[in-house]
Amino acid sequence: MTVSQNKMPLRSTGQSNVTAYLFIFIGIVAGYLFYSQTLQDRVLEVAPLPIREGDSLDQLKDKSFDFSVFDNVEYRNLRLFGEVPVNPGVTGRIDIFAPF
Repeated sequence: MTVSQNKMPLRSTGQSNVTAYLFIFIGIVAGYLFYSQTLQDRVLEVAPLPIREGDSLDQLKDKSFDFSVFDNVEYRNLRLFGEVPVNPGVTGRIDIFAPF
Protein backbone atom coordinates (compact mmCIF):
# COMPACT_ATOMS: atom_id res chain seq x y z
CA MET A 1 0.00 0.00 0.00
CA THR A 2 1.53 3.32 -1.06
CA VAL A 3 0.63 6.63 0.41
CA SER A 4 0.83 9.63 -1.83
CA GLN A 5 3.47 12.02 -0.59
CA ASN A 6 2.05 14.98 -2.48
CA LYS A 7 -1.30 15.59 -0.74
CA MET A 8 -2.67 19.05 -1.45
CA PRO A 9 -5.78 20.28 0.33
CA LEU A 10 -8.64 21.05 -1.99
CA ARG A 11 -9.29 24.40 -0.40
CA SER A 12 -7.38 26.56 1.99
CA THR A 13 -9.28 26.75 5.28
CA GLY A 14 -7.66 30.06 6.21
CA GLN A 15 -8.87 31.74 3.01
CA SER A 16 -12.43 30.39 3.38
CA ASN A 17 -12.64 31.65 6.97
CA VAL A 18 -11.57 35.13 5.87
CA THR A 19 -14.21 35.27 3.13
CA ALA A 20 -16.87 34.03 5.54
CA TYR A 21 -15.96 36.72 8.06
CA LEU A 22 -15.89 39.31 5.28
CA PHE A 23 -19.43 38.39 4.15
CA ILE A 24 -20.69 38.49 7.74
CA PHE A 25 -19.08 41.90 8.30
CA ILE A 26 -20.54 43.29 5.06
CA GLY A 27 -23.98 41.95 6.06
CA ILE A 28 -23.78 43.59 9.48
CA VAL A 29 -22.71 46.93 7.98
CA ALA A 30 -25.44 46.80 5.33
CA GLY A 31 -28.05 45.89 7.95
CA TYR A 32 -26.94 48.72 10.21
CA LEU A 33 -27.09 51.25 7.39
CA PHE A 34 -30.52 50.03 6.30
CA TYR A 35 -32.09 50.00 9.75
CA SER A 36 -30.49 53.24 10.90
CA GLN A 37 -32.19 55.02 8.01
CA THR A 38 -35.59 53.39 8.48
CA LEU A 39 -35.84 53.92 12.25
CA GLN A 40 -35.84 57.70 12.06
CA ASP A 41 -39.06 59.42 13.03
CA ARG A 42 -40.76 60.74 9.98
CA VAL A 43 -43.25 63.54 10.22
CA LEU A 44 -45.95 63.52 7.62
CA GLU A 45 -47.33 66.98 7.20
CA VAL A 46 -50.93 67.04 6.10
CA ALA A 47 -52.56 70.36 5.47
CA PRO A 48 -55.98 70.76 7.09
CA LEU A 49 -58.96 70.89 4.82
CA PRO A 50 -60.10 74.39 4.04
CA ILE A 51 -63.29 75.46 5.81
CA ARG A 52 -65.75 76.92 3.42
CA GLU A 53 -68.11 79.72 4.27
CA GLY A 54 -71.36 77.70 4.40
CA ASP A 55 -70.06 74.54 6.10
CA SER A 56 -71.68 73.97 9.46
CA LEU A 57 -73.99 71.53 11.20
CA ASP A 58 -76.79 74.08 11.17
CA GLN A 59 -77.72 72.84 7.69
CA LEU A 60 -78.75 69.48 9.17
CA LYS A 61 -81.12 71.09 11.65
CA ASP A 62 -83.90 71.44 9.08
CA LYS A 63 -83.43 67.99 7.48
CA SER A 64 -86.00 65.26 7.95
CA PHE A 65 -85.81 61.57 7.14
CA ASP A 66 -88.42 59.72 5.15
CA PHE A 67 -89.34 56.52 7.03
CA SER A 68 -92.21 55.62 4.70
CA VAL A 69 -90.08 52.90 3.12
CA PHE A 70 -90.61 50.84 6.28
CA ASP A 71 -94.37 51.01 5.77
CA ASN A 72 -94.05 49.49 2.31
CA VAL A 73 -95.82 46.13 1.71
CA GLU A 74 -92.72 44.48 0.19
CA TYR A 75 -90.65 45.47 3.21
CA ARG A 76 -93.22 44.07 5.62
CA ASN A 77 -93.31 40.75 3.70
CA LEU A 78 -89.59 40.14 4.21
CA ARG A 79 -88.93 37.08 6.37
CA LEU A 80 -85.84 35.79 8.16
CA PHE A 81 -84.58 32.38 7.06
CA GLY A 82 -82.39 30.17 9.23
CA GLU A 83 -81.26 30.63 12.78
CA VAL A 84 -80.79 34.07 14.26
CA PRO A 85 -78.17 34.39 15.67
CA VAL A 86 -76.25 31.89 13.55
CA ASN A 87 -75.10 28.83 15.50
CA PRO A 88 -71.57 27.99 14.26
CA GLY A 89 -71.74 24.40 15.49
CA VAL A 90 -68.67 22.37 16.36
CA THR A 91 -65.57 23.72 14.66
CA GLY A 92 -61.89 22.87 14.88
CA ARG A 93 -60.22 19.89 16.46
CA ILE A 94 -60.23 19.00 20.13
CA ASP A 95 -56.53 18.09 20.14
CA ILE A 96 -54.66 20.02 17.46
CA PHE A 97 -51.53 17.93 17.95
CA ALA A 98 -53.22 14.57 17.56
CA PRO A 99 -52.41 12.69 14.33
CA PHE A 100 -55.11 12.43 11.71
